[in-house]
Amino acid sequence: MRLILIFIFFLCSQLHAQHALRFEVLSGVVYNFPSRLIIHQDGYETIKMTARYRSEPFRLPPYYDFRLSLWKRDSSAWGLKFTHHKLILDNPKGMIHHFEITHGYNIFSLTRLWKRKGFIFNVSMGAIVANPQSTIRGLYFQGGGLFNNGYYFSGAVGEAAIGKNLKITRDWYLTGEIRATAAWARVKVHSGYADVPNTAIHFLIGTGYNIASKQDKRWKIGGVRKE
Repeated sequence: MRLILIFIFFLCSQLHAQHALRFEVLSGVVYNFPSRLIIHQDGYETIKMTARYRSEPFRLPPYYDFRLSLWKRDSSAWGLKFTHHKLILDNPKGMIHHFEITHGYNIFSLTRLWKRKGFIFNVSMGAIVANPQSTIRGLYFQGGGLFNNGYYFSGAVGEAAIGKNLKITRDWYLTGEIRATAAWARVKVHSGYADVPNTAIHFLIGTGYNIASKQDKRWKIGGVRKE
């Protein structure tokens, strides 16, 4: 929430210098690299294992990505991005009966974008808000957190991506992106916590729209004009 408020304040302070406000919605598939899962529970031996995750992007709740960006002369931008990423442990064993973060290994990030030779490059830094669910040693956990809905500020993430837009109309376009993310989160389990790093490659496709543009020192809805 603080990140959103900071970005809105930044957006309002920069309107005089910017030229286009865009909104994008994407989905896609994810490859999660194997990573080290460490689980600590009070009174028990620490569990350490190489975790393999799947994301089931098209199963409810789905994987999706929203981005609001503020472009200057169609060459660079600042953006705020939300990604509903999911992790489901694909190789539970021993005392780990079930482990997933499907209501979100959620990524909130501030992103910087550049357009070069028809491609859009971006780098991002942000926070992980996770909603974990697990059964370990027969002990089930889910819930609590923000508004008692199971969400917790859990970690940090860095991202890098390359994408391309395909114009459909003056204001509407298709967009595609390949993104790499490296994240670390600590989530709650019953009587303890789990360290859940995640490195992944995301293949996204979606659509974008020019919400507003600045032309001749005035803002109007849509109608972005090339300079």
